[in-house]
Amino acid sequence: MTRNPHQQLDDETSSDELSDEALINAASDPDSAPADGVDGADGAQANDAESPAENNPAIVVDPVDELKTVLAAELSTDTTQHYLNQIGARPLLTVTEEVHFATLAKQGNFEARQKMIEHNLRLVVSIAKHYINRGVVLLDLIEEGNLGLMRAIDKFEPER
Repeated sequence: MTRNPHQQLDDETSSDELSDEALINAASDPDSAPADGVDGADGAQANDAESPAENNPAIVVDPVDELKTVLAAELSTDTTQHYLNQIGARPLLTVTEEVHFATLAKQGNFEARQKMIEHNLRLVVSIAKHYINRGVVLLDLIEEGNLGLMRAIDKFEPER
């Protein structure tokens, strides 16, 4: 009989698969005797050969953890930069707009108050930058400045 070349590959593959199955079974059951003439040293080598495959997820996890740490630091910086970019995109109010929105805010219009706050955040950041090297983080300075801005808008008198 003539063998098909593909059949020969299939036979070799199946014998390799059987050997792998025997090694896996032997490794998972330490009380069983080694199969197919595999002695204890070869079985240990088979376990060593399998352990890098098992350790690959651990190797992948370490760079992922490191990447998460780096991304968290960059995200913090990016968040600050994003905030600064957003407030920088808002133009300052003109005198007439400021009087108009201040009058509406005094009457209790929340949206007018918000608009005044949003358009004056650049002022808060520019003042906060003067106090950077005094032991307080820039974001804390901006936060306190924003609270001060909100109080100032409540006290603002557009008639003056």
